[in-house]
Amino acid sequence: RTEGYFGRLNYNFNEKYFVSASYRRDASSKFYTKNRWGNFWSVSAAWRMDAENFIKTQDWIDMLKFRTSYGAIGNDNGIGYYAWQQLYNLGINNAYEPGFLQASLSNTDLTWESNNTFDVALEFSLIKRVTGSIEFYHRVSSNLLFAVPLPASSGITSQDRNIGTM
Repeated sequence: RTEGYFGRLNYNFNEKYFVSASYRRDASSKFYTKNRWGNFWSVSAAWRMDAENFIKTQDWIDMLKFRTSYGAIGNDNGIGYYAWQQLYNLGINNAYEPGFLQASLSNTDLTWESNNTFDVALEFSLIKRVTGSIEFYHRVSSNLLFAVPLPASSGITSQDRNIGTM
């Protein structure tokens, strides 16, 4: 199961200055109780520089905007529905004897994968012909969710874990 709550605030002053903020709280039953809830948020701001008097007088500038944002989102994809639990299968072994077979190892430390993004840009339109943007974008993914291979002697082929940063 998943459950989520979301809120967002937007404000603009005089169609020149813009600010936005959002907050999201999500829960996933794929994680143990202590790690079930994740908090994710973002903020952004923009300045329509072409609305300023010192730019309005420049007839070769049609549009000029500076913007920036930072935010975090969560991910619970890539793991099974019961990834944090130790599971067993009912089965018959090779000697045709009934029994229980261990299917997975528990990992109560599993938590949300997180993607944090920063962006800053200058957007422009000049002489009614040239449009574009100059942009810097940086994204870091952490606590990546992967099935980590285990030695064959363990009897289990892999265990879901939070490993890696990209």
